[in-house]
Amino acid sequence: MKYLVWKEESSKRWVITVGESYNDLKEGLGENRPEWFSTKKEALIFLKNNFSKEIDLADRKYIEHPSAWYYSRSGRPHPFNWHTNKTYLEGAK
Repeated sequence: MKYLVWKEESSKRWVITVGESYNDLKEGLGENRPEWFSTKKEALIFLKNNFSKEIDLADRKYIEHPSAWYYSRSGRPHPFNWHTNKTYLEGAK
């Protein structure tokens, strides 16, 4: 599954759209989840908390985060990198 986080202009709320592939999201064939969020950060944390999977690899456990995209200010979707944006999601310490 692929997830797109975007801001609805009329309500100014953030929405998560789910699709089987990036092309589904790109062509508007995804399905909006019923939750609404006031910030992009809230929506991404919701995805992380509810759609991450724990995978066992030999003697280690690995967390696989959902494949998420978001709209940037340029109006184009960009992939969200969970590892490089860890400080953004958790806040500065």
